[in-house]
This record gives sequence, structure tokens and C-alpha cells, in this order.
Amino acid sequence: MQLITAGVIIAIWVAWFVYWLASARSAQRSKRTESVLSRLFHLALLLVGGVFTLFPPHVGPLPDTIIPNRTLALLLGVVVLLCGLGFTVWARINLGQNWSGRIGMKENQQLIRTGPYAIVRHPIYAGLIIGALGSILAFDVVGGIITLCFVIVAYYRKSRIEEHWMIPQFGQDYLRYQREVKALIPFVF
Repeated sequence: MQLITAGVIIAIWVAWFVYWLASARSAQRSKRTESVLSRLFHLALLLVGGVFTLFPPHVGPLPDTIIPNRTLALLLGVVVLLCGLGFTVWARINLGQNWSGRIGMKENQQLIRTGPYAIVRHPIYAGLIIGALGSILAFDVVGGIITLCFVIVAYYRKSRIEEHWMIPQFGQDYLRYQREVKALIPFVF
């Protein structure tokens, strides 16, 4: 069952990644991007987190699984993963040419507040966190909680850096947006 789970989850992520790369061609040129070290640190957090999903440690006195029924864990995980990645695609479509894979500022960048950006300020990051949660549920390992922590830290950090870039770019409009819309979890955080 673990092999089937891995195949399904990997296939979903690969399909999403292919879409993501293909859609990147329509993005505007960046006038400023994050440093290579910042980008590598972000990717390292995600890589370490991913290792804990594929090779989960035993977590003290906790049971090894989250959901005792493997089929239910796989189905629930796939649904959560698809919802998370679907949210990222919706956000990516809404951003249009303003999208960038790296933290950066685009030439003629616009502040987008529609679609998923009316729900959270960083819907791509929120969707990727939800996608990671779905993967963890599908693999059904308590050690995956460590993965989720790494993913949350990676995208929280990235959102903070991005916001420091957005405030000078959009001024009071962005400060108002921060007051009106939560960063990653609607109405909460």
C-alpha cells in the first residue's frame, strides 16, 4: 500500500510541477529578486521536510500512524492535496504575469486582491502547506508532523520577506490589505 501511496502522491506533485513550469513562461521580467542564498535556504527547508515524509522517524510515545485505515488515509490525503494544489493554481491564474517563483518585484507589478487573494494574502504558500498536509495524511505517518513544521516555517519565512518588499512597492494600499486580509489562514493568521 505504501508503494501505491507514494506513486499517487508523486504523480500528483509531478503533474502540478509540470503545469507550474509551463505557466512560468508567461510571467513578466523581474526587476529585483531574492538572493541565491535566500532561495537555497528556502529549498533546503522544503527538502529536509520532504525527507521526513519519505523516511519518517518514530516520534516518542506517539503511534506511528495518524489514521488506522490506510485506504481512508490515502483518499483523505489525496483530496486534501488536490484542494491545496488547486488553490495554488487558482492563485497562479489570478496573478497572471505578476507571478514569480522567487521572491521578487516585477516591472509594472500590480497588487492583486481578487480571487484567492481576497481570502489570504499568500494563497500559493497556503495551498502548498495544505498540499504538504495532504501528502502527510496520505503517507499516514505521525513523523510527517515534522515535515509540516518545516514547510510552514519555509513559507512563513518567505511570506515575511515578500511582505517587506511589497510595503515599499504599494505603500498604504498594501498596509490596508494587511489589515483586511490574513496572511495564510483565513480570518486567523
